[in-house]
Amino acid sequence: MTRAFAWLPILVAMACLACTAYRDGAYKVIAGEYFDTRLVSQIEDGVTTQEQVIEWFGDPLETNSDSAAEVWRYHVIRERENVENPLLGGKTIHVQTVDQELVIQLSGGVVTSHEFRGESQESVR
Repeated sequence: MTRAFAWLPILVAMACLACTAYRDGAYKVIAGEYFDTRLVSQIEDGVTTQEQVIEWFGDPLETNSDSAAEVWRYHVIRERENVENPLLGGKTIHVQTVDQELVIQLSGGVVTSHEFRGESQESVR
């Protein structure tokens, strides 16, 4: 029995050496203005009103209009760093960049069409 426990400190040390500390950072807005992308699915073309859009997403970042329609654009680029610190070696920083855009076309105060685009990239520093 005692011989079995003799290996315990070595096994614990090996497990600790294999461990890695990993920390997710918070997202920071690096361009545009944040909007809640979870609410995009609530938009219904022909039903959702201009007032609802403002309530859900705030004022648009950009607006364009002609005689027939108005186009509102929401756009944000966010970034966060995830730091990996192996116990044996230097740290690695993974950078995740998220680019999201919502374009809404309105006519008569009602959404006639909308399009959401989102992409994510990861790089290592």
